[in-house]
Amino acid sequence: MSDPLIAIQKLTGFSLRDDYKQLLDNFPSQLINVTRADDGSEREGLVSSVELMSDSADVLDVNHEVRSGSVMHPDGNDFQWPDQVLVIGENGEGDYYCIDSTGKYSGVLLFDHQLVEFEEIAGSLSEYIELLLESFPA
Repeated sequence: MSDPLIAIQKLTGFSLRDDYKQLLDNFPSQLINVTRADDGSEREGLVSSVELMSDSADVLDVNHEVRSGSVMHPDGNDFQWPDQVLVIGENGEGDYYCIDSTGKYSGVLLFDHQLVEFEEIAGSLSEYIELLLESFPA
C-alpha cells in the first residue's frame, strides 16, 4: 500500500503545508484519546478521529469522499470540491474542517454543507488546536 500522504498530494495536486505535516508528525498527545461525548464515553468517537484526524489514511478517505461528486449550491449550481482545499476533520454533522494548500488562508476553514461555503474559524492550525483543547478538555 502506498503512503497516504503521497496519495493525498496526488489527489489534490498540491503539496501538503509544512505546518500540517509537522502536526501529523507531532500530533498533540492531549487530543489523541480525548472523547467527543460529554460523559467521557467513546460512543461519539475521539477528537483525533473526527475534528482533527490524526491518521493520514482517514484524511485520504474523507478527501476522496468530498471529491467523489458534487453538491447542489443554494444558487442552483453544482459545487465541486476545490482541489486546493484539504479536509483535516469534520464535525459529525456534515460540515468539514479544512486547510487551504495555496496559502491564501493560513488558518482553518469550516465548510458549511447547508450554505455550501467556507468560513475561516481559526487563524492558524495552532489556534485551531487550542480551540479543540478548550472545547474537549482531557
